[in-house]
Amino acid sequence: MNTLIKQATKILSYLSEADLEKDIIELSENNTELISFLEKIGAKAIKYQNEDAHISILPHEIHGEVHLWYRRNDGVWIIKLYAIKRMINK
Repeated sequence: MNTLIKQATKILSYLSEADLEKDIIELSENNTELISFLEKIGAKAIKYQNEDAHISILPHEIHGEVHLWYRRNDGVWIIKLYAIKRMINK
């Protein structure tokens, strides 16, 4: 997990202040350094478990997997900043 946090922190360092305020980013071809870094490390996903799901009487998602960053079929890289920030701040 430590390596993953280092990779996520490096990704954040490539982004502008305006980008950091977004929840999800679709990278354009202008982000060549960041795209090169992502291609080097590859897509990453983490598993999660909702510890509070048993408290509510309503149906809740108990566990799953979230992709932190990945490459779509059309070649565009997607970065889920909300998931990265959640992982780093845990």
